[in-house]
Amino acid sequence: PAFQTAIRAGWSDAEHPLRDPDLEILRDDPRFMVAVAMAKASASKDGPEAFERHWVTFPTMGTYIAVLPPDYAEDEDKTYPLVVILHGNGSSELGHGRVADRVGREGVIFVVPRAPHPHSGVFAMMRKPGWTWQPEDADNQAVDEQGGVQLYVNSVLAAVKDARKRYRTQPGPFHVLGHSMGGFFANTVAALHPDQVKTYFAYAGGVPEELRDQGLLEGIGKAGVKAWIVHGANDPVVPPQASKDAKKHLEAAGVDVTFHMVDGVDHGIADRVADLIRGWLDAQVRPSTVPTSR
Repeated sequence: PAFQTAIRAGWSDAEHPLRDPDLEILRDDPRFMVAVAMAKASASKDGPEAFERHWVTFPTMGTYIAVLPPDYAEDEDKTYPLVVILHGNGSSELGHGRVADRVGREGVIFVVPRAPHPHSGVFAMMRKPGWTWQPEDADNQAVDEQGGVQLYVNSVLAAVKDARKRYRTQPGPFHVLGHSMGGFFANTVAALHPDQVKTYFAYAGGVPEELRDQGLLEGIGKAGVKAWIVHGANDPVVPPQASKDAKKHLEAAGVDVTFHMVDGVDHGIADRVADLIRGWLDAQVRPSTVPTSR
């Protein structure tokens, strides 16, 4: 936080922090790389010599991709359950869209929305696009006041609504598969809109404190939403305790929880995690794929 404060106060040397041995302990912290990216932006000659940046919510247009089952074009009377994949912090709809290929496209329409904001650290340091739920260098409280969480949740619901118009999705609640940041938001979407979610799979995520403090988890239980909570036991990014706590709080709220702590797995979607996702799809999602008369 002190280094971020220095950047916001005008520090614009983006090279020295990468060489200073006193700052070595910070270099594994994603916030440090974001702050370095901010310093680079401040030093840019593309803007005025002195300026102040502020964050407000602007209406904008988002994007999502749809991954269709292999037999979609063969049977025009067949409808499919809808599964929303929520990507991790700094990933993208394309990166996590590949999960559909790993777990099988059969019997499911996958929709993968892009999170609404660029991840400045990924853009600046890795030279590739990545996305997140809030502006990376904005104050959390200010973003929350502007509806940062709700903005992302609304974008998910907008993608679902659009996909229902374009594709032969089954009516009724949809399913959510979230990884990391997406795991947190799988819990969030279910808590804020339990009537619209049938089941969800939250991997390497957790339950945000705000949902517990506002008593929103009880709505998941009352709606009969089934939750699968999965975490890698060796996760260095999101502590496994986050999912253990999620299980405890969800069960206390009356939610039907299936829980797996996967030994020897870190934060990535390892083969054993992909197998669990496939098991969730086979048990909770694919059985509802049936032909219907249109």
